[in-house]
Amino acid sequence: MNAPLSRRAFLTHSALAGGGLLIGLSLPSPVRRSFAQEGAAAAPAIKPNAFVRIAPDDTVTIFLKHSEMGQGVATSLPMAVAEELECDWSRVRCEHAPASPDYVHTVYRMQMTGGSTSTWESFDQLRLAGAAAREMLIAAAAAQWGVPASACRAENGFVIHGERRARFGELAATAAQLPVPTSPKLKDPKDWKILGKPAHRLDSPEKITGRAEFGIDVKRPGLLTALCFVWGFAVVADSAQFSAAVSELTDPRYVGTALTIQTSLGFLLTLFTIRMVPPLRDWIGWHGALAILALGPAFGIWSMRRLRRLPEAEKMAGGRR
Repeated sequence: MNAPLSRRAFLTHSALAGGGLLIGLSLPSPVRRSFAQEGAAAAPAIKPNAFVRIAPDDTVTIFLKHSEMGQGVATSLPMAVAEELECDWSRVRCEHAPASPDYVHTVYRMQMTGGSTSTWESFDQLRLAGAAAREMLIAAAAAQWGVPASACRAENGFVIHGERRARFGELAATAAQLPVPTSPKLKDPKDWKILGKPAHRLDSPEKITGRAEFGIDVKRPGLLTALCFVWGFAVVADSAQFSAAVSELTDPRYVGTALTIQTSLGFLLTLFTIRMVPPLRDWIGWHGALAILALGPAFGIWSMRRLRRLPEAEKMAGGRR
């Protein structure tokens, strides 16, 4: 039986199969200790993952781990990569990253967007990813020409040595085979050409022309029904039935307190089930991980059956229990 292919390996091999370069940056050690992150490496290192992709046609795709909600990260974060990569800004594209431990917030230790943290949290991380890709492309060109890498430079999507020039796209497949630099050199801010300069937002054309897809645009058969079932299963302890039971059976003086406790317990159960899904997925797979959502309905059924056997239940709904 073949060993399962990890997401990281899949992305890397997919990029190589298409003749491109996929590269990124490892997360800081505090984040690797988060339950959602993979096991800690012996030492921090830049390693291929899913932040930067260079295609054979010179298109550079930046994967955003933060959601674009009008704050402009779909442009500001790609600018950080493009600055260090020395690519052609007109060839830069961005995509939102999928849900993955690779994209956890380096401070809050979960994949999230908020608190006005997106740019400063990702800035150096993405600059290093761009710089590493640049050095790999330069090394690939230098090896091809038989010259020292120090004699080459990257500029506007090309690696240049004297009169010779090579496009990033044609070097990407070779560069992807090279070791990832452990400490790529970052540019001095005084040499920045993109950062700190006016730039058109990358996401504006699709939004203006109506091609951009938002959550409200997604329509899938049965999606709403499935969402309601999953939500209901996971939050049974916070359901209207429990609230009604608490309201009718609790001493009027303590209804507010009782409802607060009941709601808190409901959200606590929800938080526990959701937070347990990622590690269980890695341990026993998705089928087993999703089974933990049964805790909600199981607890709800047990509680309601127990309540039904109590004499106090006759006070509810005019005795119709």
